[in-house]
Amino acid sequence: MLTLRTTLSCAVWTHNYLDGYSVATPQQVFNYHPLLMTIGMLFLNANGILIYRISRWLRFQRQKWIHFTVQTTALVVTLMGSYAVFHYHNATDIPNLYSLHSWLGLTAVSGFALSLLSAFFSFLYPGIDPVYRRLILPFHIFGGTANIVLTGAVAITGLTEKALFSLKSKGAEYRDLPAPAVIINIFGLSIVVFTVLVVWLVTKPEFRRRRWLRFQRQKWIHFTVQTTALVVTLMGSYAVFHYHNATDIPNLYSLHSWLGLTAVSGFALSLLSAFFSFLYPGIDPVYRRLILPFHIFGGTANIVLTGAVAITGLTEKALFSLKSKGAEYRDLPAPAVIINIFGLSIVVFTVLVVWLVTKPEFRRRYIPAVNAPQYKLRREQTTE
Repeated sequence: MLTLRTTLSCAVWTHNYLDGYSVATPQQVFNYHPLLMTIGMLFLNANGILIYRISRWLRFQRQKWIHFTVQTTALVVTLMGSYAVFHYHNATDIPNLYSLHSWLGLTAVSGFALSLLSAFFSFLYPGIDPVYRRLILPFHIFGGTANIVLTGAVAITGLTEKALFSLKSKGAEYRDLPAPAVIINIFGLSIVVFTVLVVWLVTKPEFRRRRWLRFQRQKWIHFTVQTTALVVTLMGSYAVFHYHNATDIPNLYSLHSWLGLTAVSGFALSLLSAFFSFLYPGIDPVYRRLILPFHIFGGTANIVLTGAVAITGLTEKALFSLKSKGAEYRDLPAPAVIINIFGLSIVVFTVLVVWLVTKPEFRRRYIPAVNAPQYKLRREQTTE
């Protein structure tokens, strides 16, 4: 349902506020780009990834072929969407591949195509050694999960770009939050929620940690670091509100600000609830065990959301700051290259963090010498 609502939001935005779909004008050809990319890289890609979760009654070989067919269809639709934007750029003398959105998009589509090709020869081509298949499978799963996260990042940078360009061309300002801007922001939020849920459904991680330190000490170190992170984040938030108020710029009008407010609020609430759930004395251990998966999921979702906030903010700042200095983002001056590399680094970092959190190999190991008595008792009860 969420994928359908996300796709519908895109269709409403492009049809009602961007002149609809046709091959008559370059702008109308471009409008196929966001719609087809949403269908291909988000809707079909995600459902292809989740085939193994939603069709358990089918034979494994049939599941593999359905998975491959859906993903191949997703790639074809994605390439059609990519053609639309290249056609638009060439018809209107706009340079190709200059923005962070385009760099991330090229990375996502190329990675998707390579993953699909390697998957065919690794898992469907007859005669492949089963040992090789078992070795390659974790990398294939990680690549697919990383790609859906990257796709979410591509989508929201593209939305930010298009919001700034399209609204200005119609005599409106993004900062005034007209109706198209609201739809864009809701569309972007839906993409982030959708991406996080797909990652959750794919990994279903049991987030455990190695016991290098006593568990209680680990908890307090974790809480202290997270509290420090929140304090620094609030200082950074104060800086942007101060700048906006001093320069008469409205607050909280862009997709970046909406995502940022969601991320910071979620982070603060998670930290507060974590204190009373895991550190406050006297809490029932049964309640703690029940709440732990939600706490870990919230933390993982928040780091993905934070990556999204960062790259939308970079895209905004690139467009505003370069223009104020008489330069154009599309000409790819040195600051734009640095911004794009910075954005790519953020995406890689976010993906690696999610990977390290969800990998089964990084579970907390049982070591009697450092386990607290209650965990020893719980293990004994489990083994009985």
